[in-house]
Amino acid sequence: MNKRRSTLIALALSVALLPVLASGQELKKIPLKVGGPRSAAFTNAWSAQQRGIFAKNGLDVSIVYFNNGGDAISAMQGGSVDVAETIPGFAMSAIGRGFDMAVIMQDEISYAKGPDSCSVEVSENSPIKTIADLRGKRVGVGAAGSQSAIALRMILDKAGVDLKTVSFNEVPFPAMLGALKAGHIDAVVAINPFTTQISKQGGRVISWCYVEAIPDMPVGAWFSKGSFIKANPHTVAAFVKSMKESDDWLNADADRARAEVAAFTKLDVALLKDMPIIRWNYHVKLSKWQEVVDMLVKYGSLDPHKAETYFSPMMKDDITP
Repeated sequence: MNKRRSTLIALALSVALLPVLASGQELKKIPLKVGGPRSAAFTNAWSAQQRGIFAKNGLDVSIVYFNNGGDAISAMQGGSVDVAETIPGFAMSAIGRGFDMAVIMQDEISYAKGPDSCSVEVSENSPIKTIADLRGKRVGVGAAGSQSAIALRMILDKAGVDLKTVSFNEVPFPAMLGALKAGHIDAVVAINPFTTQISKQGGRVISWCYVEAIPDMPVGAWFSKGSFIKANPHTVAAFVKSMKESDDWLNADADRARAEVAAFTKLDVALLKDMPIIRWNYHVKLSKWQEVVDMLVKYGSLDPHKAETYFSPMMKDDITP
């Protein structure tokens, strides 16, 4: 009788301990290194970390910041980060050079018409009024081969400007306002929050670069190495789930989104009160991606491709024609 009672007590204790053990297992998060530039668009990753979204989905995320998406891609290839956010043009060029990577989630698209995140701006007292006036001028760009710089080439060509007459100068986004005011360059191609900062502090927008090249242009995406995706499908899926939750949370409240951008970028929220909200969007329109590919082929150095060759299989439910 005593033996039976002891057995029952042991079973009861085992059952009682199961939730505790399960809770302990849940506390063990999967480490994941995430990289990208400190632009307004990257706020969704910062928010996912700050608001506990990553942790809720079982991830222990550490974030590494880079000057641009190209640097993030290089770091990912070297193993410093596991996933990286960048503008698709950078990644497509890297894949063309043999980098092992694929899109795991679309992150951002431009608006269909301005205002938008990406602008071409001049000093407020500049005689330059239109894109056509950039003939013979010096333009500051984040990187000469960036998607925004290539989009500018496209709209310059549409305006009848000989591209050989325009000088493209690489200027870090935070330095663009100073370079413009000092007269080192005649115009800049900026993205938010720098677009808004420049226009509020002595700049004037003459073009919405992405919008005028390709409305609803895909301008941000999350990439990972093909080998990492294959070896860690559940980790990548948890990351994508987290980012979608963060996007939905930010998109639900414009004021909250601006406050998050201000907290992340360390800019005054009053400065950003009129900033167009970053258009975080994970629903892929294949035809728009193909337009980007075609633009990069014509005005950049990309070889012709079908856009879907850049996508990982896990994206299939997010893609429409």
